[in-house]
Amino acid sequence: MKLPPFLEGMIEKGYLGNKSGSGFFKATKDRDEKGKRIILGLDLETLEYRDPIKPRFDSLGAAKKAETLDEKLNILMKGEDKGALFSWKVFANSAIYAGNRIPEIADDIVNIDNACRWGFAWEVGIFETWDILGFDYVCDRMEADGLTLPPIAVTMKEARADAFYKFEDGKEVYFDAASKSYLPVPQNENNISLNLLKKTNNVVKENDSCSLIDLGDGILGAEFHTKMNSIDDGMGLVLQEASEMLENDEFDGLVIGNQAEHFCAGANVFVILGEAMQGNWDKIENAVDQLQQVLMGLRFNRKPVVAAPHHFTLGGGCEIAQAADRCVIAGETYGGLVEVGVGLVPGGGGCKEMLRRACEYVPANVPGGDPFPYVQRAFENISLAKISTSGAEMVENGHLSEHDIISASGDQQIKRAKDVCLGMIKAGYKPPLPATMAALGEPARAAFRVALYGFQQGGFASEHDALIAEKVAHILTGGDRPAGAKVTEQDILDLEREAFVSLVGTEKSQARIQQMLMTGKPLRN
Repeated sequence: MKLPPFLEGMIEKGYLGNKSGSGFFKATKDRDEKGKRIILGLDLETLEYRDPIKPRFDSLGAAKKAETLDEKLNILMKGEDKGALFSWKVFANSAIYAGNRIPEIADDIVNIDNACRWGFAWEVGIFETWDILGFDYVCDRMEADGLTLPPIAVTMKEARADAFYKFEDGKEVYFDAASKSYLPVPQNENNISLNLLKKTNNVVKENDSCSLIDLGDGILGAEFHTKMNSIDDGMGLVLQEASEMLENDEFDGLVIGNQAEHFCAGANVFVILGEAMQGNWDKIENAVDQLQQVLMGLRFNRKPVVAAPHHFTLGGGCEIAQAADRCVIAGETYGGLVEVGVGLVPGGGGCKEMLRRACEYVPANVPGGDPFPYVQRAFENISLAKISTSGAEMVENGHLSEHDIISASGDQQIKRAKDVCLGMIKAGYKPPLPATMAALGEPARAAFRVALYGFQQGGFASEHDALIAEKVAHILTGGDRPAGAKVTEQDILDLEREAFVSLVGTEKSQARIQQMLMTGKPLRN
């Protein structure tokens, strides 16, 4: 094997990597307008350093816009630009290498795919990807490229098999090279596969946004499947149906969870912006009210509700988790109430839940207990759009409860949530009583205003940031009620809804939503 000319030239020039001061990239002492250090890239033709050129490939752009993983992989691997050809070559050679390692490293394809998912955090393994692209398509293209098929692919072609995995008699099977036949995929008793349940006729109800799945033992599962699992009307309708099915004794408990990339990235702000630009304020208010009532229905249902948040659990996704009686939280969970980033306040009960949980820290039997420090933390979490970077931090920051459970295994999360739900039933579950809280009133609101004034004067908050934070303070202190007055959960929800709709109507909040939709980055205006 001979080194390419550019690599020989790099060695001659001493471009050996970071320890030599430069390699394929070279860090300079100069900084850009954002204060970031400028890093130059190496021109492989001239071996001179230049400003880095960000590559853009049509196949990658199209794959990002695709809805499902299957669509993304087919677009990326079957395109004709340089990016697609590079992706194909990487996959093809990786797949051949993996196939050649049977039985040297693993006895079967299942364990290799598990290693890809568990070790490298892939959503699907190498042979599962091969199936998604099409077994015959991949084999034909490999041979057309002059590549040698791995023995397992040759054996499959001889046996006229057309997929590594398939479903037979309600069971998932895989092709075993040793026996040259299909064998059942080994199942861990602590795992529940929602895809397998859906393929074996366990779907109770579904629409384009959400499916209700029979998890067995009287437990119903609600699985989201919108883009980024963002909340829309269809999701709300199915959750409402799930709540009614529990009340009607059709099921004994509910698990809200999925095995997609993210639990729920919040409300579909594109729809909200569209309604706002048309001036449909009543429609926005009704949508917020509907979400609030659906989540309240889950919170006070006669049967237990357990949520299984993971990865992005943002905005409305966090509010769904907060509405559950218990959560089984994935260790890798990034959650919080981030609505301030798009110029809004939590509208589905997030402010109410943060206030309710804050007040629970104050001992009921201690006269003169001051809730302000705990409410202040809730105010900071919401106004600064704090995001927890782990399941444990979601509990620590007060987004979820210390009674909730952290699950280290994503594969076992749904099963564990189901077990928690069954345990609550066996323990004689009773729904919680509605919380009644004391309004902090104007004195606490004044303290928040002083802090906001300092932030503004120091240049840490814009005028619109302060407006949003004042709305949050208004909600958390009980609105215009005097200090000490009793407020109910519904009172706080009404304040949330009023603040949400009023902010949607502002030009600056609409600009923030638009910026987030266009760039994925928040706007400070």
